[in-house]
Amino acid sequence: MKNESEYLKLLTGNYSRLYSYVLCMVCNKDDAEDIMQETAIIMWEKFDSFTPGTSFIAWAKAIAHNKVYDLRKKQARNRCRLDDNVLELLISERDTYNDNSSQKIEALEQCIKKLQARDKRILKLKYFEGRQVKDIAAGINVPLHTMYRLIARLHDLLLGCVKRNMVKGDVQ
Repeated sequence: MKNESEYLKLLTGNYSRLYSYVLCMVCNKDDAEDIMQETAIIMWEKFDSFTPGTSFIAWAKAIAHNKVYDLRKKQARNRCRLDDNVLELLISERDTYNDNSSQKIEALEQCIKKLQARDKRILKLKYFEGRQVKDIAAGINVPLHTMYRLIARLHDLLLGCVKRNMVKGDVQ
């Protein structure tokens, strides 16, 4: 018997990863959205065959993968199409990148916690509120060139911290 709430929980929890995977393969937002809709329907129809405790995202990617290849067959006459081998290589590289992206995000969050309050505020203004560097500099009364150097220093500091945490395995 299908468990609708479990299906929705798994789908919503993995939707962005699955969409990113599909978009990487088709390189067209409209096609990706169509494939996601078709994939979600098929996943619901076949949800009884999903084994709880196994990787939902792997199961979903396999279904999406088949839908992408169905689309690619329909578009076979398109001269701008990537070769299947190149596409498989890109998918493989993307999966390798995504496998540790959550660990990198966790490491970055740990590194940001170690920053001084002023540095955290600058990063928040720039990256979470989307403020321009000139506005941030004016807001805290710092020359523009100094603000650019400060942001570059913060980038270097965070990058080094993330790399160290990843190598040491300090990500919780």
